[in-house]
Amino acid sequence: MQTAEVSLNKYLMWFALVYLASSLVFGTVVSWLDLESNSFLGIIVLMLSASIAVQLFVKDHQRALMRAELRYLSFWSWLASVFISVAELLAVFAYSFYEIYGVIAWLDVQAELAALLFELSIDLHALYAIIAVVLLIFWGLTRLAYGFANKAFTKQVNTLA
Repeated sequence: MQTAEVSLNKYLMWFALVYLASSLVFGTVVSWLDLESNSFLGIIVLMLSASIAVQLFVKDHQRALMRAELRYLSFWSWLASVFISVAELLAVFAYSFYEIYGVIAWLDVQAELAALLFELSIDLHALYAIIAVVLLIFWGLTRLAYGFANKAFTKQVNTLA
């Protein structure tokens, strides 16, 4: 069966919106209740976002994602989740820095920050390796989330047909 080329940008946008909203909600709840954060919440957010994106696709097109579509959504969703996570981390860092030191200290710290980064350059290489491993794990989890959601909603479409 030949199908027309489908734009997946709508579903990528839904993934990003659900990922952003759910990570903010879960992060706020964890912070507010003073709980310890762990990667399990990240996995839940990832699975929820992928499930909603796939569910909307299946609802709109009455078919499962094809392999190429699954790869496309997995890669770009993973990249979106990385950018959203980095933006959230930078926002939390900036807010925390402002709360601790205030605005005036922000201007005085630039030279000290450059020296600190130079001293930490060796440690940064180890950090890069850890980040690369974490990114690869989350890439696999993104693919897994889309695969599970695709199978679940495919069964749903097949039972309706």
